[in-house]
Amino acid sequence: MISKRTRQLVWLIEIPIFVLLVDTFFLAKAQAQGQCQKELAEAEAKYRIGLLDEAIDLLERCETKSGLTAAELEGIYWMLGKVYHAKDLLDNAKAYLRKLLELIPDWQPHPEKDPPAFQELAQEVIKEMQKPATTVQPADTTAVKTPDEPSPPKTGGGRKWLLIGGGGAIAAGAAAFLIFRGEEKVPRLPDPPDLPRK
Repeated sequence: MISKRTRQLVWLIEIPIFVLLVDTFFLAKAQAQGQCQKELAEAEAKYRIGLLDEAIDLLERCETKSGLTAAELEGIYWMLGKVYHAKDLLDNAKAYLRKLLELIPDWQPHPEKDPPAFQELAQEVIKEMQKPATTVQPADTTAVKTPDEPSPPKTGGGRKWLLIGGGGAIAAGAAAFLIFRGEEKVPRLPDPPDLPRK
């Protein structure tokens, strides 16, 4: 049985460890919540003075961090959309606006912070995201294809995987051949002699 004195010593050791673990958890959580605020402010400053590539580097580095809050992700996506728009890379700008709208479906551009052209692009993406998905009707399999109809383009995706798989099989076969080609059969060892039984 553990004595009262031993239990007290265990508590004296366990309590500081527990407090240290709790403090570490809350400190890490607090750092994670504000880990990109500085980068966001710096990226916005670089955007304003035209250092667009530097702003993108900061924001994309920040985007890869784990534990970001929704507010931080909103700021990152919004700024990346603006910066890519300023670089006239509209597909990239739209991609980040879509990410922003997936995160915050009712997001709207800032009339006083965003340039009018960016606001127009944002409204365009918002309208695209609000369109209902069109349903695809199944093809009529009873119809016969006439010779006048062009055949659908081939994508070649299956061929690529066939080549990759075939190349892997050839490489494995060649490796097995090189490894085992010069080995002779190893003679079988004789059976052990019968030992007397007790």
